[in-house]
Amino acid sequence: MPPKGKSGPGKGGKVHSEMEGCSDVRFKQRAVIEFLTVEKVPPIEIHRRMQAIYGDQCVDVSTVRRWVRRFKDGELGQADLSDKPRSGRPMTASDQLHQDRVEELIRKNCHIKQKEIAGKLGISKERVGYIISVLGFHKVCARWVPRMLSDEMKAERVPISPELLEHFEREGGAASGSDSSDKKSQGPKGGGSAVKVRHILCEKHGKIMEAMEKLKSGMRFNEVAAQYSEDKARQGGDLGWMTRGTMVGPFQEAAFALPVSGLDKPVFTDPPVKTKFGYHIIMVEGRK
Repeated sequence: MPPKGKSGPGKGGKVHSEMEGCSDVRFKQRAVIEFLTVEKVPPIEIHRRMQAIYGDQCVDVSTVRRWVRRFKDGELGQADLSDKPRSGRPMTASDQLHQDRVEELIRKNCHIKQKEIAGKLGISKERVGYIISVLGFHKVCARWVPRMLSDEMKAERVPISPELLEHFEREGGAASGSDSSDKKSQGPKGGGSAVKVRHILCEKHGKIMEAMEKLKSGMRFNEVAAQYSEDKARQGGDLGWMTRGTMVGPFQEAAFALPVSGLDKPVFTDPPVKTKFGYHIIMVEGRK
């Protein structure tokens, strides 16, 4: 047996090695932040450059800002870059334990917000967003839903579907008249065969979250799209009218679930929708 207090060659040793590697990466990133602070590079730009190099291991924007302030307040070149010892604190917030806790919280309350999850787990909102994307959840009309149905979920829907169809036909499926037709085609969400869509597309998760922050601060959707979107086909993220079957699955599902909104006060997908093209923030301007 290995001496007490030391990790053997098994699972414990592997975890210890991974934690040391993570600490080494964070140390390097702080050194990069200090250097770019001397060069008077803004925190947002520092984070963008680091995201391109470190990918998912890159610290979030709030951490970059905190270290920039620390370097500016202290003496550059003399700050202690090492992690302070903290009892029981994990080296990374995206490990299996946190993924399990995030999934548990979402399944207990499908309306829970990222901010609430971050507060319960003591990690950043950006990290929560990343973990949610890894788990494969996305938000539809302020409710977290799994992208794929399990066999058990499919079995549960078999007896429910006929009941819903009967209720629909009884309560208004056969309604006639132009007013009823207009309400169905122009309703706030769902239904219809085509939607007028705008989106913001970014390959990197960090960049799409920066765009999300701009939208939440009140910036117009088309202006954020022009600044951040990597899809240059239409200025301002305008994709025009798109019909069912012409969009990739997750994108179409999210688009038809959104209510109609305007550029000044857009209702958009939060968190972004992940497809093979990257991360999308989607809004709908019309439905027919």
